[in-house]
Amino acid sequence: MLLTVHNKWDENERLAIMTSEIDSAELLSRASQLIDLAKAAGADQADAVVVRSRSRSVSVRLGKVEGTEASESDDFSLRVFVGKQVASVSANPGFDMKVLAERAVAMAKVSPEDPFACLADEADLARSYPDLELYDPTDVPTDALREAALEMEQAALDVEGVTNSSGSGASSGMGGLVLVTSHGFSGSYMASRFGRSVSVIAGEGTKMERDYDFDSRLYAADLDDPKLIGHRAGERTVKRVNPRQVDTGSNVTVVFDPRIARGFVGHIAGAINGASVARKTSFLRDKMGQQVLKAGLSITDDPLVVRGSSSRPFDGEGVSGERMVMIEDGVLNHWFLSTSTAREARPCHQRPRRARRHGRLACLHQSGAGTRRHLTRGPDQVDRQRFLHHRTDRPGRQHDHRRILARRDRLLDRERRTRLSRFGSDDRVQSQGHVHAPDAGQRHRSQVRRRLSDHRHRGHDAGGTLIPMAVVDGWGQDLELILDAARQAGEIAHGFFGRSPEVWWKNEGKSPVSAADFAANDRLQSLLLTARPDYGWLSEETDDDVARLGRETLFVVDPIDGTRAFINGEKTWCVSVAVVHRGQPVAGVLVAPALDEEFSAVRDGPALKNGGRISVTAGRSNGELIIAADENLVKKFEPDFRDEVRRVRHVPSLAYRLAMIADGSIDGTVVKRASHDWDLAAADLILERAGGRLIDLAGNRLVYNRESVIHEMLAAGAEHALRSLLPQLAGLAPG
Repeated sequence: MLLTVHNKWDENERLAIMTSEIDSAELLSRASQLIDLAKAAGADQADAVVVRSRSRSVSVRLGKVEGTEASESDDFSLRVFVGKQVASVSANPGFDMKVLAERAVAMAKVSPEDPFACLADEADLARSYPDLELYDPTDVPTDALREAALEMEQAALDVEGVTNSSGSGASSGMGGLVLVTSHGFSGSYMASRFGRSVSVIAGEGTKMERDYDFDSRLYAADLDDPKLIGHRAGERTVKRVNPRQVDTGSNVTVVFDPRIARGFVGHIAGAINGASVARKTSFLRDKMGQQVLKAGLSITDDPLVVRGSSSRPFDGEGVSGERMVMIEDGVLNHWFLSTSTAREARPCHQRPRRARRHGRLACLHQSGAGTRRHLTRGPDQVDRQRFLHHRTDRPGRQHDHRRILARRDRLLDRERRTRLSRFGSDDRVQSQGHVHAPDAGQRHRSQVRRRLSDHRHRGHDAGGTLIPMAVVDGWGQDLELILDAARQAGEIAHGFFGRSPEVWWKNEGKSPVSAADFAANDRLQSLLLTARPDYGWLSEETDDDVARLGRETLFVVDPIDGTRAFINGEKTWCVSVAVVHRGQPVAGVLVAPALDEEFSAVRDGPALKNGGRISVTAGRSNGELIIAADENLVKKFEPDFRDEVRRVRHVPSLAYRLAMIADGSIDGTVVKRASHDWDLAAADLILERAGGRLIDLAGNRLVYNRESVIHEMLAAGAEHALRSLLPQLAGLAPG
């Protein structure tokens, strides 16, 4: 198939279109005005970012169009410094710039000091930068996207052995960034992205397997032919059918699929991330100048590759990039550092040479091999900054998805990284401010990070054995993302814990919400939607947007589940985050900072608590059934059954109660009417992967992301507990 594009412009007209789409002069002017207004309001320093995005996509399944989407968004973000106090605010078009600037300065004045937050050194600012040819003005019409998607899917279905389709999609998009600082930097650039993807199923019954293929490019003409992509997807899927288990051996050579092999670079990049080094959570933190890889292996960071999928002329602080050999001949040479992490990791008078990561194209090469492979694997989710690029090494991003959309990297200090590169649709409620925890400026760490050993944060069990959660069913990368985001939100919430945060009441005075809820929600929304702009959003502390119903995949979030316990100083509260795909949770985490506990699970993977596997009880030797339920409800049970039940003290956090079943602390619980998706989704998956179930009184699993997110009475537990509980609940009216 030939790609059909609009060719009605000559080169001069295309250049004019390119300029008008970002309208850099107008956006630069507005950003400069924000800086001036912030300084007039009392800021010592400030920087402003404007991100513009445009995208169009079509998804099909079994020869029919399932969705056509187009989105446009402009996001403004202002960060101000008053001495060592910092605050950030963001807004959509139409805001009052003076009010925004004054609000930011007012927030900074009541924030704690952050000794490390700062603008980049003026001497490091980019004064000129090259044209990296990141933008292709080709306009791909919706009809062409649809034809490409249909042709890909049909080519995959034509492969012998393929039995069904998960869908196919094609997309195009562009994004532009404008950055202005109060100490002299002013710049802008644009990047484009075109993508195609298809996922199909082979086999029958319990032996079905699914795989995919895709292509993503800066220039439309460079995309692989739809038939080729579809054929590759079909062949990969068929090869997965009827796998064989190999014999166990003590000395076996393992050959990794290229998609998996690319991920190793990401683990290394995460370990040499300056933020991880400063937090002392990196296993390479004391390895500078030492051998960390096999001799002959080198990893190069080069953000200036022309037409590089992750290249950019300057980073989010206005500093130009340079090619750097991060690991040379197996020896670690540099950390990935932003200005603030450089200061945190080392005193200011000891200025290290920094790798300024801003959407690099990493190169892994072996001396004497004669070849060089370019990999687009960034650092781990903790400090990754994305600017409109697709991750070709992230099967989780394409697997079981209908389309490929714009993505971005974050590698900035903790305040900055949440504000850049929001190339998502404009149907989300954007945060209007970043609320700081009382001790955020002191780099407060929750006890979870202080107490647990480093390997437990990297997918290992207590014995140091690798748990393959990052490659299970393609959703492991999302699990890593939401676990890191939940940890950060937990740190923020824990900063308020025991300090009498301000409290309001909602739902006609029935439900409390605290300043900590809003602060944690703000961090989660910034981190997660920055990393996954094509995902929907459902949170207890964000106004519901019906646009989520049109999203196959979304985040379901409760920033603090158990707010009553939190306010009362009880430790049984947690941050709950789930990824829900087609109505079912596929990744879920619960982080309970006050208890030093983390629960996590990914579809088809194990349920984990602090890195170790957990499971529900199979029944207690004394025949006792331990349940968490309201005392008045237990009184309605049959007398004989009541004698078998031991009721535990009520735990306000519903998500944590379900986690107690998953780790065997209790056998079951009854969920009263009016629980919500955000209370349940993450814990539901964790419980399921631990061997339990959360069901309605008819025995059905829950479906999430419906128009109504409220549920009737539910039961949860191990199988033996449910067999006993359900008959007792059958005659009870929901309530």
